[in-house]
Amino acid sequence: QNGDGLILVLAHARPGDAPSDEFYVLGFSAAPDFYRKVVWYYNKDLALRRLSDNVLVQTYADGRKVGFELLIPWEELPGYHASGRYPLGFNLSLVRAVGREKEKSIFYVCPDPAVQSEQKRRQYQRLAFDPPGSDAAPQTALLADRGYLNYGDQLAMQIVSVSNRSEEDRVRVSVVSGEGEELLRAFYPVHPGPARVQEQAGGTSAAPVQAKRLRSQVLLDTANLPPGGYRIKWQRQATGERGEMGLTVLPKLDFVQLSRRLGSARKYLKPGSPTTLEFRLQYLKSRLEEVKPYETCGRLRLEAESFLHVLSEADRHSDLLASRTGVFRRAFRSRLDKSLQPYSVRIPAEFDASHRYPLLVYLHGSGDDDRGMLESLELPETFLAMAPRARGTSHVYVQDHAQEDIQEAIQDMIANYPVDTSRIVLAGFSMGGYGVLRTFYEAPSRFHSLAVFSGHPSLPARWGLEGQHPDFLDERYLKPFKGKSLFISHGRKDQNLPFDAAERMVRALEAAGAVVQFVPDDTGHETSTQTRKAFFHWLRGVEREGGR
Repeated sequence: QNGDGLILVLAHARPGDAPSDEFYVLGFSAAPDFYRKVVWYYNKDLALRRLSDNVLVQTYADGRKVGFELLIPWEELPGYHASGRYPLGFNLSLVRAVGREKEKSIFYVCPDPAVQSEQKRRQYQRLAFDPPGSDAAPQTALLADRGYLNYGDQLAMQIVSVSNRSEEDRVRVSVVSGEGEELLRAFYPVHPGPARVQEQAGGTSAAPVQAKRLRSQVLLDTANLPPGGYRIKWQRQATGERGEMGLTVLPKLDFVQLSRRLGSARKYLKPGSPTTLEFRLQYLKSRLEEVKPYETCGRLRLEAESFLHVLSEADRHSDLLASRTGVFRRAFRSRLDKSLQPYSVRIPAEFDASHRYPLLVYLHGSGDDDRGMLESLELPETFLAMAPRARGTSHVYVQDHAQEDIQEAIQDMIANYPVDTSRIVLAGFSMGGYGVLRTFYEAPSRFHSLAVFSGHPSLPARWGLEGQHPDFLDERYLKPFKGKSLFISHGRKDQNLPFDAAERMVRALEAAGAVVQFVPDDTGHETSTQTRKAFFHWLRGVEREGGR
């Protein structure tokens, strides 16, 4: 992102080469850390997950030159293959750091200013693959038509082979459970290539023959596989070529019937539980409609199985949501438009409904939502925690009714859990850091104290958003912060949101009468171990206060 680095875009090409909304953006760095090889974006959404050890990366630097060499198996990118059904496009972008500051030079194969942007389509050039030559080595690929099935379905697959040989061969296909046990086995013939010996007048002579790409359609009998996650492994017997792919089998979901069952069970559930189950059913239906045919959907399967289990217990007049601990999603029906809106909660393992708990409200950063925010937070067990979705991922908490959503989510949390409303702490990272300042400014009486991790005092202006938004270096917007306790941390090497802006913000808040604990560190745009420990102890102070 900030250099030196290489960005590779692989996209499904659209008619007329229109920008694509189906793509991978892969990022590669010379640094031997998490960011050395990552999936940065997937289908317009921030993914930020590490590529597997099967992806090989080599880098070199020679004076003013840098080089990247990549070896990426097709299996790493489901739905993308040189012999697949989708035409492919690609783009490359080299990012060179210039000097010590955040200066950089960016080079493209296909100019695309949005290549590093969230929620944007990508530009590309079409990829063309040369036909196999007469000396082509045998090549085989097993391509599944789908990455997921409904229970009872069979899996259609294509065997694609490139060969100039006439020998018969076959492919062995196995379905393997998550435990590594082979559950199914099948064998399929590989069609031979054209003969190498051509009849010529006066006899025969060996002559090179153009290899061909041959396809055959086969069916794998998966109809009796129960819902679950599986691996399909294959091997061509003569050549030893092999590969594997994932497969999800979903449970049967009759949404009309499930809605009726939920309606019948409603009277046996506590007030907040039916709304959450309504949202989960709505989410399952909409997510199932969005899944691409080539995708596996393990998380969706787990969500479906969890919903079916909770609903079965509700049929027996038992409310599992009301007693659940750990991290999970709840939902409320918004007063704004009657829509169902989610938020995530974290409930202590030893939760006691007769005890009143301080509450941490955590605002997500750009490109994220409420999911995945609470698992890694180091909190005292005496805290409840929640993360609003705030109706979007990259709105700086100034658009899309984000502020109303935060307040409604907090109110729903208070309605369903024993929250000590005198000890509500508001925290956020990056974009969520500005969200903390803006949310407190809108409702200062709601919050006991605030925490800003790697934030910025005037992020809407930095992002070029239209309209007038508070700049928290301006004393006009700082009066509500007088006497308020804030924990602020920032990395000196942060190249996304500059450290000096955080320093100016701290000085402005202190001048306005806020009580600030500032924890700088030598990291970048992240939260260090040092900062997490300091924040934990700061929360202990909030816990001991027992009120404003």
